[in-house]
Amino acid sequence: MAAGRYAHSGMGNGTYGDIPADSEFHISGMGNVTINEKCGRGAKIIKSGMGALYINGDVGEDVVFKISGMGVTTFAKRPPQSVISNISKSGMVSISMPGGFEDRSPPPVWRELSFPGGGVTVFIGQTLYDQITTGGGIVNVTKNGATTSYRGNSSSLMNGQLYIDGIPVTPDDPRIIRNVENQEPKPVRTTSDIVTRLSSSDAPRPSPAPAIPFASEKKQTPEDIFLKNCSTYTKQYIDGFTGKKSHTDIVADLKLSDAELELFNDKCIDLITYEIINRPVVLNERVYDLKTVLDFKGTDPVTGLAFEPRDITPSRTTVEEFEKIVKKITSDRAEYLKSAPTTDSSSTRPST
Repeated sequence: MAAGRYAHSGMGNGTYGDIPADSEFHISGMGNVTINEKCGRGAKIIKSGMGALYINGDVGEDVVFKISGMGVTTFAKRPPQSVISNISKSGMVSISMPGGFEDRSPPPVWRELSFPGGGVTVFIGQTLYDQITTGGGIVNVTKNGATTSYRGNSSSLMNGQLYIDGIPVTPDDPRIIRNVENQEPKPVRTTSDIVTRLSSSDAPRPSPAPAIPFASEKKQTPEDIFLKNCSTYTKQYIDGFTGKKSHTDIVADLKLSDAELELFNDKCIDLITYEIINRPVVLNERVYDLKTVLDFKGTDPVTGLAFEPRDITPSRTTVEEFEKIVKKITSDRAEYLKSAPTTDSSSTRPST
């Protein structure tokens, strides 16, 4: 690699040697990246996305690390202290190195590990809940030392609001399982008791009410929850993509050359996944695909700060820019076909 600007994105893993001095290396997507040789003086390593980063070689002075998104970054050798002090960390990432790494960034508002099929859900950071466990169709929520049980199979937390099976919990939630241990047991009645009681009463008895079958609650997806809590304006914008071909499919159908694909890089590529943005939205002045924002579950993909669904707004200018680029590619191709030389079939027909 020579000094310059490089990038690794997508779902594939990558292994690299030297990172030259004063070069810039952008890492995004879900793939893991390994750097086996030296990170040269003044280089910039900018990592986002969900993959892991492994640095096995030496790290020179003045190397800048900007690490965001998710995943773990592991240093096999401890970098210079001047480099460690200037590491920029945000999002739900962790950093490991010999001697440990002192994280001076502010703690996340919340983080969750959820096991929908059973087990324990642990919340780390600032939360109102002591512990939440799931299993056997029951979710036990301990708050200020008191435990409440709910019917449910999974739990999650978004901006302080607890969700069970994707539905927010309310104070009088119908899924609460009441404690029946302290209730007085009902007397057991024999057949003779019931016959005697019926024969001694002349009053007509009402027919029992028909049993109402228990309706299973539809599990809501993160997108369902988002659309329920975002602004009406944003919801109408998102609904407008329903039934339309995605931007990814449109680009795939065009079978773009490398030069044509580069036209989308500046304004139509998600800065976390490095993929084409299908439903562009704005969060804290940055444009993402809606799926990327939802994948980060209530925290800004770059800063790690919490946000509310109403903080997300449409990015119609990105949609317009995408359509403009597609129109230009189509127009340029048509012009090329017009100007391409044609062969007169009559001139090549063999004489008789």
